[in-house]
Amino acid sequence: MSRLDSSENQAPTGLVVVARVTGAYGIKGWIKLSPESHPSNSVLLHTRSWWLQANGKPPTPIVVQQVRAQGHSIVAQVSGMALREQAEALRSQAVLVRRSDFPATPEGEYYWVDLIGCVVENATGDVLGKVVEVVDHGAHSILVVTPQYALVASTVAPSATATSTATATEPILIPFVARYLLGVDLTGRKIRVDWELDS
Repeated sequence: MSRLDSSENQAPTGLVVVARVTGAYGIKGWIKLSPESHPSNSVLLHTRSWWLQANGKPPTPIVVQQVRAQGHSIVAQVSGMALREQAEALRSQAVLVRRSDFPATPEGEYYWVDLIGCVVENATGDVLGKVVEVVDHGAHSILVVTPQYALVASTVAPSATATSTATATEPILIPFVARYLLGVDLTGRKIRVDWELDS
């Protein structure tokens, strides 16, 4: 498999998982990918420098010669691969791209990786928690928020009453749509939503 030059062999910081290899495409060494979310499509189509990572192993750089959308998937030809068996050997590996290589987003659109870790508060200033995941629901994305009281509870030692407050750790699911979104401040790592604590 062809690698990038030696200065690129060491994985850089800021790599983000954007897809997984689901197998071979065709008989000439192309790989088929399942993007992590819809914005991943534009990332994969925009850059030609990717890294592959098997479980527990360091990321390996690859050079993409061709890439295109194929239905709900992405297919790509990787430099140095010409056989279906080579592509199949990469099945289930993660595909990573540098965050700095992501294309700019239009006004009002955001990459999921930038939303994770943001504090979420409502219009009255109540802190609901932090975004721990963004789920692609098809029609729209959903913010998975760890409740503020769960975050506070996790900083103290477990107690005999822990089981009685188990429901406090249930995540809050907030549709990431204009109806509920009041503002996103990526610099300040904060998202404001029209959402009550008991919604």
